[in-house]
Amino acid sequence: MTTIIPKHLNKSLSVHTFTYFYKCSDKTYYGLFQYLAEKPDCNFKKHRKKKCTKYVTRSFHSLGFNRIEFVDCMIPNQDYHVYKIKFTVNPRILIGETKNLRTRIIDKDYLTQLPDILDNAICEITGPFKNQLVHGKFQRIDYCLNFWLNSQETAEEYMRLLKKALIPYPFELKKILNSTQHRYVPESHAITLTCKSYEVSLYLKLPQLIEEINNLENDTIPPEYAPELANARGQLRIELREYRCQLRNNKKKLHCGSDESHLLNGLNTLPFTTLCQRLKSMYGTGDFYLYEDAKDIINQSGYGKKIKKELLEILKVVNTKKRGLDTAANGFEYNYLKSHMRYFNELDLCPITISKKSYKHCGEDFFPNPLKYITSDNNELLLDSDI
Repeated sequence: MTTIIPKHLNKSLSVHTFTYFYKCSDKTYYGLFQYLAEKPDCNFKKHRKKKCTKYVTRSFHSLGFNRIEFVDCMIPNQDYHVYKIKFTVNPRILIGETKNLRTRIIDKDYLTQLPDILDNAICEITGPFKNQLVHGKFQRIDYCLNFWLNSQETAEEYMRLLKKALIPYPFELKKILNSTQHRYVPESHAITLTCKSYEVSLYLKLPQLIEEINNLENDTIPPEYAPELANARGQLRIELREYRCQLRNNKKKLHCGSDESHLLNGLNTLPFTTLCQRLKSMYGTGDFYLYEDAKDIINQSGYGKKIKKELLEILKVVNTKKRGLDTAANGFEYNYLKSHMRYFNELDLCPITISKKSYKHCGEDFFPNPLKYITSDNNELLLDSDI
């Protein structure tokens, strides 16, 4: 890979994990599979789905490869196989980090070196087959940033506000199967919007870690979790998970030809732009206030009586229990709500407000818009961030 030093590293996002794949011949596929399978403590699990057979190993995690997959797919209606080898990578491990692998991400200062580090790591693990793996491509990149609020209680109340977002077209709200209710419900401590080309997810790290620990097969908590749990207190993570079609579009906009390294080395500022646009469509650009304070801001504005009445009605409905900005829950027409968001933006006010119950719980009567955290326009209530 060719490394180009980016000019706008401050507008790039760091990377949490990514998947890099190669298409190859059957000879390379089976040869490399046998080469890795013969290594000590290497175990593969076989998965079969329709016309695809997959062999997966997690035995090389200590080298930075969370997962290596060998995928053999039969093309429908054709006697033809496509062979792929996929590497899902944790870049922090690639650069030699061993601590806080769940709560921290790779420092952006390393992004310029990351493509070459990846290339060397794949070369080392594939040995004599490296020269047969050419024209690798990214299947998915999880761009990421973290914020640490002043307490876990503050982070939980902030998350309650964020879960009330407007779901912009054509995105869908991700839901998970609740084993007790036997139906799909929104995530408890997260909000994730999905479309065909990417996902945007905002979630609390501490509940995720606790769930991970609860799912462990033994009752003993591994010692590495203790510092991770401490570091996850108050942590809010925002991820932009871009799939191949989005990554391909970014390459076209960057005019980088077939060079995939631009997507990883900090030169690609498009994910930052995408994330900002998506958060703006979800929350507008204004901040979160107490309900009565929000009413005062509208009443004291210079808008006419008609606009004020409509804004106050939106404020009332949005902040009714189980409503929020999602038009599927509040009954407003999507275009009507979207057109009125510009008035709220001009007032620097988000229609989602802080309840009295939340105020009593965390003691905060104001939360900045997450967009302002990302652009560094406001750091109120933050202890730390890696933006």
